[in-house]
This record gives sequence, C-alpha cells and structure tokens, in this order.
Amino acid sequence: MVEKNKKKRFITVDKSKNPFDIKKYLTVRNLLIMLLLITLYLFFAKDIQAILLIIVFYPISLFAARTSKYVKSVSTDTIAAFTVFLSYMYGWKWALFFGVGIGIIIWSQTALNLMTMINITTYGVAAFSGHLAHGWFGAEFYTAYIVAIMMRNVYAFFVFLLFNPNVFENFTTTFSEIITNTFLYPLVLNILYKIIMFLTPG
Repeated sequence: MVEKNKKKRFITVDKSKNPFDIKKYLTVRNLLIMLLLITLYLFFAKDIQAILLIIVFYPISLFAARTSKYVKSVSTDTIAAFTVFLSYMYGWKWALFFGVGIGIIIWSQTALNLMTMINITTYGVAAFSGHLAHGWFGAEFYTAYIVAIMMRNVYAFFVFLLFNPNVFENFTTTFSEIITNTFLYPLVLNILYKIIMFLTPG
C-alpha cells in the first residue's frame, strides 16, 4: 500500500495589497485633499448639503412621480415636501431650483401636460411658503413645515379645481397629499432635519 503524502498549502497574503491596510491611504496627498474638503465644508456647509440632498431627492421624487402617474386620484408626490424642506433649511432659491427646475425635468420624464405644469407652479408656492414659515417659527421645523405644506395644499386644491372641475378627483388627490405630505413625510424629514443640524458646524 502506497501512502500519498499530502502537502499542506498555505495561502500567503501580500500585505502591500491588503485593502484593509489603512496606512497606505494616509499619504500626504490624501491628507491634503481631506483637509481641503473639510475646509470647504466648514465654509460652504449649507450649499454642499443642499446639493447632496438634491442629488438624493431626485431619484426618490422621480419614482414617486411615476407611481402617481399610474395610481389615479392618489398622489405620492414628494417634490412639494422636499421643496418645503429645502426652503426651510437653505432658502427659497435652492427650493425653487429643486421644485420648479428639477420638477420640470422629473415630470417631463413622466407625464408633462397641463395639469402637471400647474402642479409645478404649486412647488413654487411651496418654496416661498417654506421660507416664510421659517421666518415665522424659527427653529420649530415641524410646525413650520406643517404650516408651509398646508399653504401649498390649499393653493393646489383651488388651482386644480379651476382647471379640472372634477371635485371628487381633486378631493381624493388633495386628501392623499394631506396623508403623505402632512402626516407621513414630515416624520422622516424631521429626523433628517435633526441629523443635518447635528452635522452642521457652528
């Protein structure tokens, strides 16, 4: 009986190629880049936050708009809520850019018609109402948000009624927006508000 010698094979790890080796990332160049980014954030924290949030809000709003297109008389629209949030946090200019500018892009990829164009005008109202509510209530985000979004919802109801006399459809759409914009979305946005305030310098 011939015995076969079994050789044990050991896997050697090249430490120079170890992805978890932090030391190789601590170069002078990387440290300078990190220092530059931190400095930019300290000086332009609000603008950087607004840009990052718009990048995050865009795909969410696009998905919600496409959902609203196929679910008749029910609105899952998030653009108005995000517009109020941006207006409260970063001013009406960023909010108007997102609500009207990005809103046109989103609805042009979904269903750009007379009613959606009218809906985009309500985002302009949301942008200014959020800014006004911030002036009235200061740091009370939740209260300011509710007041601002209700101003937008009331405007939206009457302007839609002017161009679409179907009272039942307008009522169901407005009611669904009250459920989402007034009760559901502010819970999430209030958490986001607290996180941002914690991360904002000064």
